[in-house]
Amino acid sequence: MIINRKDIPEDAINILAKLNDVSEGYLVGGCVRDLLLGKRPHDFDITTKLRPNEIIELLRKNGYYCYGKGIEYGTVVAVGKYNEEFEITTYRSDSNYSDGRHPDTVEFSDNILEDLSRRDFTINAIAYNPISKEIIDRFGGINDLNNKRINAVGDANLRFKEDGLRILRALRFAIRFDYEISGSTKTAILRNIDKIDNISKERITNEFRKIFSYNKPVFNTFREYATIIKKIIPEIEPCIGFEQNNPYHHHDVYLHMLSVTDLCNTTDFCINMAALLHDIGKPNTYTQDEEGFGHFHGHPKKSLEITEKVLKNDFRITSKEYDKICKLVELHDMTFLPSEKVVKRNINKYGHEFIEDWCVLKKADRNDHLFPKGKDVRWYPQVEEIKKIYDDILLNESCCTLKDLQINGNDLISLGVPKGKEIGIILNDVLNKVIDDELYNEKETLVSYVESNYIEDIEKNL
Repeated sequence: MIINRKDIPEDAINILAKLNDVSEGYLVGGCVRDLLLGKRPHDFDITTKLRPNEIIELLRKNGYYCYGKGIEYGTVVAVGKYNEEFEITTYRSDSNYSDGRHPDTVEFSDNILEDLSRRDFTINAIAYNPISKEIIDRFGGINDLNNKRINAVGDANLRFKEDGLRILRALRFAIRFDYEISGSTKTAILRNIDKIDNISKERITNEFRKIFSYNKPVFNTFREYATIIKKIIPEIEPCIGFEQNNPYHHHDVYLHMLSVTDLCNTTDFCINMAALLHDIGKPNTYTQDEEGFGHFHGHPKKSLEITEKVLKNDFRITSKEYDKICKLVELHDMTFLPSEKVVKRNINKYGHEFIEDWCVLKKADRNDHLFPKGKDVRWYPQVEEIKKIYDDILLNESCCTLKDLQINGNDLISLGVPKGKEIGIILNDVLNKVIDDELYNEKETLVSYVESNYIEDIEKNL
């Protein structure tokens, strides 16, 4: 593996040159990993023997704006000439982690190997000095990169005891890079599963955001580590191994939800969360017919109830995200005809964004179904046709909502319609006529319709 120096920002090189003039300094962590993989990192972290006050003094003398960021942990931020920020941290030797998250005390070190030994995984414990071109890889990180393997640094059991979030980070890196978690690291993860209780819901949510941002398959990792997922989302446990026993499914409920998540093929956090939870209520609604086939009547409603609990208890998201995920789960089983009028009415009812997201989820759900020969499958919406109609509506800027109408409440008032609910009634009537192609969405036409059908009656009642 070769590092291309051109992938390192000029400011990072200059900062490291200044550090190495008086002491030593290295790029470290994820940026070195990504450079070795031939990817340009988003962030460049630097580590040095110098203490925080020495870093600030040195870099300010050389024209860099610096400020402390978690300075008790030895971290200083230097701002480059293009406003890119570089975190520079003094070598550290951590002590015990009594709270399973933060070190009890932070001791600075003069030894880069001591600093690297406290890091989570070998692929993140590689240091690189672009000035001398020295690579320090005491823990075999490059070998693990070559073998596509996630390995904890040193004592895996101790690494996860120090910070339970590393369990989720291991899963995230396995998903992001399509790597295998080593046997010893997996054993330590499962042994320390209770450490997840020490992780804040905000940090858990952030890890899920990152996982879904990669648009990489989660199926294999979430299946292998179902015990971790049910620890984070206890409400999902009944779905694991719950067979559906009908000819339209080849996965149990849990694996079906994982498959649909991957088939969504999106980085949208809300769509992915909705996919992960969309059938979570199925075990609660299961019945069998006389032929032994399983049915889940009313499962969207039950899935919504459970999803609301999951989002409130297990994650920390915005109210907008909450509403979006819940609506997708509630209506994931919705069906409607692929006609322009019907699509327009659903846009009016649910909004453009929802229909677009619903098409993604519905298509993914459909693609994990089986459609046996001889079975009537007309019940499943023709998603591609619906999406094509939707795209045409967008392209043509067709009228679907009140705000698309060429008249508004003020226009009605100027025609003599009194303020009040009558305005809404008239506008909705006009909108329905436009959607049904009975009226052209042009102001003069709409005004004429209102005058002919409403104004005379309104004037009589005044």
